[in-house]
Amino acid sequence: MAPRHPSWTAATLLALAFTAGAGSVSAQAVRPVSEILMVCAGCHNPEPGTLAPSEAQRIPRLGGQQAEYLRAALEAYRTRQRDHFYMRGMAAGLRGAELEAALRHLSVPEESGTRAAEPAATMPAAAARCIACHGSALQPPATAQTPRLAGQHARYLENAFLAYASGARPHEVMGAQAKGAEGAPSLSSEELHEVAGWFSAQRGLVPR
Repeated sequence: MAPRHPSWTAATLLALAFTAGAGSVSAQAVRPVSEILMVCAGCHNPEPGTLAPSEAQRIPRLGGQQAEYLRAALEAYRTRQRDHFYMRGMAAGLRGAELEAALRHLSVPEESGTRAAEPAATMPAAAARCIACHGSALQPPATAQTPRLAGQHARYLENAFLAYASGARPHEVMGAQAKGAEGAPSLSSEELHEVAGWFSAQRGLVPR
């Protein structure tokens, strides 16, 4: 569900202008990456006070995320394999050289030492199977298309897991992982909260 906040109307208008003005990217000069990502930052890296913390934490951090995962996510929004009215327009307006510039900027890893290292001694048992594919603060994801979870908002991780479990967010692998034998989520509420909190506390993804 789209976040509700005072600047949503303005952000939507900016997104519409961004999409309409993109046209044929290859036929235009490539804009500075700061301009390309201005609308993205309105939700993914909002100014303090723009969004309520509970709403901001529903929207994923993008800084340091794997470029190929971001590329695949945008393509999924563009083709409505993942459908969100706002992201659909953003994905449609970001292509070619501008897309590559945005991916390069967003996927730059965080500088070391700016967040706590992986708290291995307190890792929840249920996090072990997540690490096998998604990695951790000390281990990269298994593939270039697999998203990093370390440093992500806990609320976002919880919501994403529950969406996979319910089928609201279709994904062959994650659907099977998130859904238990009787159709309920494969993690209890307590386990999910612990796992999401543990990943969120690690050095990794950052606002950008």
